[in-house]
Amino acid sequence: MSAKNYFGILNLNKPKGMTSRQAVSKIHQITKPSKAGHAGTLDPLATGVLVVCLGQATRLIDHIQHSQKTYRGKFILGKRSDTDDITGNVEEVTSSISCSQNDVETILKQFEGEIEQVPPRFSAVHIDGKRAYKLARQNKQFEIKPKKVRIDSIEITNFSLPEFELEIQCGSGTYIRSIGRDLGNELGCGAVMTELVRTRIGPFQLSDAIDPNSVTENNIDSCLQPAALAVDHFREYLCHSMDMKLLKNGCTVPCENEPQYQDGETIRLMKSEIDLIALARYSEEENRFQPYQVFTSQLDIDG
Repeated sequence: MSAKNYFGILNLNKPKGMTSRQAVSKIHQITKPSKAGHAGTLDPLATGVLVVCLGQATRLIDHIQHSQKTYRGKFILGKRSDTDDITGNVEEVTSSISCSQNDVETILKQFEGEIEQVPPRFSAVHIDGKRAYKLARQNKQFEIKPKKVRIDSIEITNFSLPEFELEIQCGSGTYIRSIGRDLGNELGCGAVMTELVRTRIGPFQLSDAIDPNSVTENNIDSCLQPAALAVDHFREYLCHSMDMKLLKNGCTVPCENEPQYQDGETIRLMKSEIDLIALARYSEEENRFQPYQVFTSQLDIDG
């Protein structure tokens, strides 16, 4: 097995039926002992973008998880489920559904913005130190408190009763299943999610995603994307060889450009246009960068 020191990101297209953990494990078999971790879990029912970070790039997972996400979800009215999707125990509520697309659009407007959302009972949220889905499987009685989530936009992309499709742009922690459930409750007829595709997380698009089963030890290098993409919303500063020596020794890095950054601003320190070596905060008073996350594995590699 290769002992190569990996540092980068894989944009995977997770297939239906595979857990996020199984997708990461497939990659880890190739990259170990380098770490592999994913940003943003997808349920087995869901497909689409699953971002896997390798090596010290796993320290960037939080940045990816908090990026805006885009989903396409399919739903069917007239049903309810204990999982809020088609994989659970589905209850037929009614076959007589008379709402219009305009009715649905009107209700969906109340879900936009920052809202309080109750996660599904079958979810990974913690209830007194235990995962909700484990309690639900044991038929335990428990309450899930609502949490704040941000939904930037919801658009109906297909409407053919009793089914409809939504495209949703949202922030971290949003449950798409819950949107369908709550919409169904507002309509009084119930609704469950039947399909879900994540088409984007931040800069990572479904059109560029690859099948995890296609990644091998021979082609993984060509599949890797730069770790810098995970923090591409930060401005950058190109370092010189002396700067890299300073970073190795835990020192601050002088800014040789005309001051153009704001005090306290997070900056990507780069050794080339694509190679990230540290994240730092700019000090206006000293005109220097104060690193708080240094990717030491990259400091010994020629840029």
